[in-house]
Amino acid sequence: MLGAGLGGAALALQFALIVRQIGTPWLAAWRFVGFFTILSNLLAAFVLFRAAMRRPCSPRLEFGCATAIVMVGLVYSLLLRATWSPQGAQKLADIALHDVAPVLFLLYFLTRPRPALSLSDALAALAFPLGYVVYARARGGRWLVRVLVPRSEPARRGTDGAERDRARRRLFRRRDGAAMAVQRAQPRDDARKCAFPFR
Repeated sequence: MLGAGLGGAALALQFALIVRQIGTPWLAAWRFVGFFTILSNLLAAFVLFRAAMRRPCSPRLEFGCATAIVMVGLVYSLLLRATWSPQGAQKLADIALHDVAPVLFLLYFLTRPRPALSLSDALAALAFPLGYVVYARARGGRWLVRVLVPRSEPARRGTDGAERDRARRRLFRRRDGAAMAVQRAQPRDDARKCAFPFR
């Protein structure tokens, strides 16, 4: 229950930060569910909650979740951590989602008794990351830079950093609004190309 509670609190904090940045809850929700980090943490919190309720998920689903959440931690630490410097509440959310959640879930997975995993289980574990690639490409955006990091607080980049962040927020609003309009007009075509796992 501790892991599920911490995961839920971190997700709620990150969503609140995105709402504060964008200003519109439904646009914030659209952006929120575009991150692989967020989707993986949602799945991990669900699995841990089910385990706390003594209704655990299948070993295959748990293995798939472990694969995804470990990918989040590894890719962020190896490739993306050095690309930005979050501050305040964003730093707290960043640590919880990319560091604490993967470690907690991996500890849960490794200490939980289960039958031996097979090759088919390993292949099934790749379904979520690969499915996200398709989903993300349909949404639109850049390839890896913004996939893992839900950046929602102005980065401290010098005297003109705040102005650049305001311009970036305006760009996000126009981009996300246009994406939603396209989706309403073409319900069978997501129309946006998005990034790769690990947002």
